[in-house]
Amino acid sequence: MTENPPAAAHRPWIVLLTVAVGVVATWLASATPRPAGADAPPSAFSAARAMVDVRAVAASPHPTGSAEIARARDHILSRLRAMGIPAETQSAEGIQASAKHKPGFVVAGSVTNVVGVLPGADRAAPAVLVMSHYDSLPNTPGAGDDAAGVAASLEIARILEADPDRKRDVIFLFTDGEEPGLLGVQAFLAGHPAARRLGVVINMEVRGDAGRTAMFETSRDSGALVRLFQARSPRPNANSLMAALYRVMPNDTDLTTVLEQGMAGLNFAFAGDQLAYHTSLSTPDHLDPGSLQDMGDQVLPVVQALARADALPAKAPDLTYSDLMGRLLVAYPGWVGWLLTAAAAGLTCVAVFLMRRDRRLAWGDLARGFGAPALILLATALGLHLCGRFLGGESPERVYVLVARYPLLLAGAAAVAAAIVAGVLGLMAAGARRWPLAVAVVLAGAACSLVGFDVAGAVVGLATAGLAVACLGRPTSAAGLWAGGLVFALVVGVVLQALVPAAAFLAHWPLLLAAGAAVIVLAFRLEPASPRGAAVLAAAGVAGIAQIGCWAGGFFLFMGPVVPEILALFAPLAALVLGPALYAACARQAGRRGALGLLVLGAGLLALTGLQDWPGASPRRLTQLFYMVDADARAYRRASATRSLDPWSRSALGEHPFKAKMPLVASGQIWLGPSAPVAVSGPEIVGAATPAGQASKVVLRVRPGPGGGQLKILIQPTKALRNLVLNGRPLNTLSEVAEYSLNRVAVVYSAPPADGVTIGFDAPPHGEVQVTALDFRDGPPAADKPLPPRPASFLTWGLSDATVVQRVLNYAW
Repeated sequence: MTENPPAAAHRPWIVLLTVAVGVVATWLASATPRPAGADAPPSAFSAARAMVDVRAVAASPHPTGSAEIARARDHILSRLRAMGIPAETQSAEGIQASAKHKPGFVVAGSVTNVVGVLPGADRAAPAVLVMSHYDSLPNTPGAGDDAAGVAASLEIARILEADPDRKRDVIFLFTDGEEPGLLGVQAFLAGHPAARRLGVVINMEVRGDAGRTAMFETSRDSGALVRLFQARSPRPNANSLMAALYRVMPNDTDLTTVLEQGMAGLNFAFAGDQLAYHTSLSTPDHLDPGSLQDMGDQVLPVVQALARADALPAKAPDLTYSDLMGRLLVAYPGWVGWLLTAAAAGLTCVAVFLMRRDRRLAWGDLARGFGAPALILLATALGLHLCGRFLGGESPERVYVLVARYPLLLAGAAAVAAAIVAGVLGLMAAGARRWPLAVAVVLAGAACSLVGFDVAGAVVGLATAGLAVACLGRPTSAAGLWAGGLVFALVVGVVLQALVPAAAFLAHWPLLLAAGAAVIVLAFRLEPASPRGAAVLAAAGVAGIAQIGCWAGGFFLFMGPVVPEILALFAPLAALVLGPALYAACARQAGRRGALGLLVLGAGLLALTGLQDWPGASPRRLTQLFYMVDADARAYRRASATRSLDPWSRSALGEHPFKAKMPLVASGQIWLGPSAPVAVSGPEIVGAATPAGQASKVVLRVRPGPGGGQLKILIQPTKALRNLVLNGRPLNTLSEVAEYSLNRVAVVYSAPPADGVTIGFDAPPHGEVQVTALDFRDGPPAADKPLPPRPASFLTWGLSDATVVQRVLNYAW
């Protein structure tokens, strides 16, 4: 049996050119469209027109209950009414007390939604709801999150108002209280008459100030709705794996509450330039109008189609779908996925048969080659996980350091991944010694614990070492790597199609491309390095790298700063579509030197990404400083909830800052430093108990101080409480977690009324509770000593510039 290594061994530039062209195609697919000007046709979405609304809504921070949110609300009302769309406000109390999120934890608040109803021909037909939220956090103007969504809604409303073909009502809902806890949408669904006639909901959300808009979440049984999106969106950006992952992630948007009630809906968002997310950087001037244009271009035709439809899309089985480089959406039901599996299996079997026919492939090589993609996956995951541990993406301030240098982060992680792919293939081609490499991999897994014990790193290190022992020790031919990669992808495709069909496209599409190219080359007896053979394989490689790059870029954008090892999922796929040219290049000495160079380059880029400060640069970094008062102990502090102190915060906290745990302020310890006493009115806590047979009915009232924007209340009883009531409303959902919720209850209430918040419960005839109340208000105390000037490059977030006043009451009855 003879081994015919691909003649591409003398042309490593083919691999570099293929990757380069694929990366350029990925970049072009990821670019936002050119914003349409104010002179665009009236029927077209114009980012220039929408930016006028962004500038009005995001002129300053406008949190729930503030004077600034009233200004933003008046602007939205005036815009709707100027279009001739009837608009009103809904003032209500929103309560989220679902045990799904945190047992015994209640989020509530006073909210004012804006509701505009654009009537259609059939007022009785199920309506379309277009939703965005118009509140921001206290420290950010919120140009992206979510003034962009508000502006897109208003521009869509303007266009639809002139559309004579509307067959149903289109309701535009601008929710209040999304940031504190999805309060506005809860209040709307619970109390507004229009909520009883909804047919489908379209939500617009934002997680940054730039980037392509993605349709990232769907309701269950959304097959027909996805078909409509497929037919109408001119440049779709979506895939079913992202939607499936979002269903199990802890992240929530307003659509979450809608979907929990079984309604149909789609969720849209862009998430580039996350440095602006929830920070003072998110201003209208910083927002990319191209991202706003992309949101409008994708959402407008979907809403138009729904408004014009004789009937709204009915529930239908979920589809597997993904966009092709942002140009069109491919979507199909589960049975088509099995047909693709069969087609991939057929092509793979033919490719293996042809390799055996040509005496290129030995069964031992196939077995070792089958292990190569798994070894690539685990080794890449381990390498990127180790990098992530040292980058420290667990804390918010470190995440913002990383996203501030996102291009470096992405380039560094991609270079490290590419180096590991090339290194693994080179070692397998050379038949490297098993045990030295296995020991090195175990040490790499142990190194993940140098910055804190890490079970995941140790486990992946051991698994990678075991697989290295199984795969190494004897040289693996290029044909073995080629065939093994195809068979491995087929097995993964079968498993995904059976267990997670929403993710099966990740294996099916690259495999069909790679196996199809292999069959063409082998069936016509083309050498991979011959002009025709190289052309076929390079075309498949370019298309594969371009598509895989779009997938990898999308997932890394959402998850990479915290979980850089997400790129490992795509490393074996890239090796698969590059095929024999990559295997041959990596087998050369020059290929192994190139892998080492890539590793050094990637590590260097990631080290630059992780540097807190660059010499001679003004770094964008998070800072947080607020005023903390313990009204009972008359203790006055300046405080910060960041993990580490920046120089400006450290100077403000004095020479000896210390840490303390404040559960209602932050999940971990916060930094405290002394401050001069100031006159600040804190919250007022009173209790009243009324005997009721064998029990007592207890009512606690907590009133905010002047200017209080939010109350956090912690109730810790000595005996079990039952039948909790907030402002007269029973908290029935807490019964799902009775043991926990009745022994410790926390309430966060935004925009509390001046007469306060009441919390009632049934208790034994005699008992005691400790009530801790924190009153949060914007701005430092007027009498506080001025702080040193904050560097212009520092971004405020969280409780920046707030005043927090605490009181504790031990109430017995």
